[in-house]
Amino acid sequence: MKDTYAVLRISGLQYLVREGDVVDVVKSKELRPEVLLLNQEGKLTIGTPIVEGTKIDIEVENEYNEKIQIRRYKSKSRYRRTKGFKYPMQRLVITGINKDSMSAKELEAKKVKKESIKKVEKVAVKKEGKPKVKTTVKVKTN
Repeated sequence: MKDTYAVLRISGLQYLVREGDVVDVVKSKELRPEVLLLNQEGKLTIGTPIVEGTKIDIEVENEYNEKIQIRRYKSKSRYRRTKGFKYPMQRLVITGINKDSMSAKELEAKKVKKESIKKVEKVAVKKEGKPKVKTTVKVKTN
């Protein structure tokens, strides 16, 4: 069995991850990982731009990194300054990488269902100073 790995994009940065990996990312309000590339059992899938139907199981542990210290020093003038801050980070544990097990026929059937819904627009004729009104109606065809 070949190694399974994926390339994820989280808050604008890309990470190469495998099952069981621990990744430290910048903390954000919403965690939305996007799968850009997936290699599962030697079968490489490249997204355009993302791979559809891929599920990444992630556990989130909130924590902060150690304090980052910034020091300034000028010789012979007794000038010393120290500043620091803690950058908010999240530690993610990748617990599973799964490709959706739908067959090509099922995926094609989904696309056909989406295409079968047509949009029909009706435009009312302008009558004595009244504005035009547009209404959109969805019609399902079998």
